Amino acid sequence: MKEILYLRHGLQKGFLIPDQSPKESEMKTMADYFSKLETYPELEVSVIRATKINKVLKGVIKLPTIPRDDEFHFKQRSTNLLIQWEWNRKTDLATPADKSEAASNGVVKIEKSATSATTSTEKNGQSGDTGATNDVEQAAVGT
Repeated sequence: MKEILYLRHGLQKGFLIPDQSPKESEMKTMADYFSKLETYPELEVSVIRATKINKVLKGVIKLPTIPRDDEFHFKQRSTNLLIQWEWNRKTDLATPADKSEAASNGVVKIEKSATSATTSTEKNGQSGDTGATNDVEQAAVGT
């Protein structure tokens, strides 16, 4: 875990300094950090969360431009690492509304939405969709 934390810190300093673009001179070092991260094909979720390495990788993906990305493929490597670690990309890269829904036990929340939609439809005597069905359908597709 200490090495992952060290790598996260190095990547954060190289890519995600506020009000600065990544420096071309540091990209070789950043590529070496990525190579070391890629030696952890089955990184545990607890380590990912504790070190917050996933947040740095997401930040790299969101950068508008990265020097020498055509040579080192930082954005693609970040995406590959997140997938390789079986990190739920929908949760990580989703909109804030999706994140709050996925942060709790999605199954319970979806079941409650479906139940409340059925109840409100039955009370009103209407047939129609209040939107909860779409949540259930999207969750089924996402699983």
